[in-house]
Amino acid sequence: MQRPQLPVAGSGPVVKRANVRAWVIRIPGEFIGYWGDGESGSFQTVVVAENEEMAWDIATNCDVWERIPWEVDNVQIFPRLPLQQTNVNHPACERS
Repeated sequence: MQRPQLPVAGSGPVVKRANVRAWVIRIPGEFIGYWGDGESGSFQTVVVAENEEMAWDIATNCDVWERIPWEVDNVQIFPRLPLQQTNVNHPACERS
């Protein structure tokens, strides 16, 4: 006995969703006029965006920054998780 064919959800046009990911943005303390108590330091925040340009735009409006105890010389923008494993079917990737 066969089941009746039901309509497939989302069977219309496929809209490709933008790939968003977490980005780390680090800035020197001097960028925001931070001199601390004679200590050096910089700041970082993590935002979710499609690319590094959008990450910078979002970060410039962010009011949550974490102080990091080392100095950075310039603005750094990089993916929080640079190597992501997705749907890899290789024996070396299997957990034992």
